[in-house]
Amino acid sequence: MALEAENEGPLRRTKWERVVLDEGHLIKSKNTKMFKAASQLDATSRWVLSGTPITNKIDDLAALVSFLRYKPFDDVYWWNRSIGRPLKREEPDGIRIVKALMKDVALRRTKGMRQANGLPMVALPPCTVYSYPITLNSDERAKYDELETAAKRRIQQLLETNSFEKQYATVLEMMMRLRQTCDHLSLCPSHYLRKLLAGPDTQSEVNYSSESVQSLVEILQEAINSGEECAICMDPLKDA
Repeated sequence: MALEAENEGPLRRTKWERVVLDEGHLIKSKNTKMFKAASQLDATSRWVLSGTPITNKIDDLAALVSFLRYKPFDDVYWWNRSIGRPLKREEPDGIRIVKALMKDVALRRTKGMRQANGLPMVALPPCTVYSYPITLNSDERAKYDELETAAKRRIQQLLETNSFEKQYATVLEMMMRLRQTCDHLSLCPSHYLRKLLAGPDTQSEVNYSSESVQSLVEILQEAINSGEECAICMDPLKDA
């Protein structure tokens, strides 16, 4: 669909009775070609299906409201004036308006909802959770404790140098490695364990050729144009 943003393709030339966006939160950034292409579709009715209309911030919802053409909040001026800025200032009016907006435009389906005849709207089998405590053997416990101690030391270093937020992805990876070690030692690569135990990375800077740099720039620009998200924070990629 992103190709339609700059071309008069068949999707844009067609008058649609109804347009339904599945996984609609994928258009949450107004700067992407995907959002622009979807918004340019000529349709009588517009629907958005999403389990996460707000992924990280309230402005994620602004893009969906803009696609729905829900006035006046499809206009960025009125959105910021009535919702965006009041919420940032933690003013009660911002919350009140968002609740009123969602009550007016959103339909929420839950597992407990029933049809008119009393039957469940969706018949699902019961969910049963089984917990099985596992005791690590001596080797597994020693490796896990070693990794946990190193992770705590590394996090403390990040806190002391005010680098925690910048290295948040590193912290998430350490947590993942600890979980992997609980499952099986083979899931946590030994080279990662050695790197973590050695402390901060002291490798010299890598020198890239101009061709390599240009290739990386083109790959990143393509990801930005297609609306891809950061795998860590789930925000859309942006030009610096």
